[in-house]
Amino acid sequence: MDAPVSSVTAERQAGTTPRPRSAWGGILTALVPVLVVTGAEFLTRRYLVFLSPPLGVYRNNDLLALALVYALIIFAMLRTSRGKLGVLGFSDFKEFLLRLSSDRKFSATFTLLFAGFAVSIAVGTALDSLLGMKLSLPAFGPAPHAVRPENPTSFALFAMAALAVAVNGLWVPVAEEMVWRGAVYGNLRTHLGIWPSVIVTALFFSLKHVTVDLSLSRILMVLLFGFWLALIRERTSLAGAALAHVAANTTATTLALILGRFPR
Repeated sequence: MDAPVSSVTAERQAGTTPRPRSAWGGILTALVPVLVVTGAEFLTRRYLVFLSPPLGVYRNNDLLALALVYALIIFAMLRTSRGKLGVLGFSDFKEFLLRLSSDRKFSATFTLLFAGFAVSIAVGTALDSLLGMKLSLPAFGPAPHAVRPENPTSFALFAMAALAVAVNGLWVPVAEEMVWRGAVYGNLRTHLGIWPSVIVTALFFSLKHVTVDLSLSRILMVLLFGFWLALIRERTSLAGAALAHVAANTTATTLALILGRFPR
């Protein structure tokens, strides 16, 4: 029996693409999850995490709050018909992995796209460093790693490492893909077509990080990051984009912890 194909692949095989509708309507529709996610992350990570005492270090508060924010956002997506466009389940990952192992052309496509994605991270990081993109925006509240309790315990630091991998490495990448390459990109694609949607989604994604970080220090890397993830979502599936995002975040988080560069 042939492996099931994604809706995007089915459209391509049938020779059809979504009919563009009002461009402004698509952008305004996509702006709703963009503003909700950006606002929720900013307020939670810049203010609400400091309403309770630090759980060893404030980075633990931050990671737990981040996990909760995305859990609530995904729950809200499940309650709306448009939001369900981006929801992933275990069956989606199973379908993706099954096709990856049984379809050579599909596997080659994903491998090439993932290689481009990995190179784009290195290139974007190098360009940010080369251009000296260290400009910080006005801060209206401290970042969690800027408030450091004296002498955190070994357990607090261990908890931070475990949370960093679980939240920043696994949960948040999957949740972000549901929002950005699922709901946002999916709605834009219906109205704008493929390439404008890839570009606009990447711009929205990078602006969210600039806002939450209050810094331009990694804007080019995040822009390329979002661009390639949208391509992976378009040419393979949303599950493929989520797994690529998980691989990147888990690798970066693990290396930062090993090298002692993960902010606490």
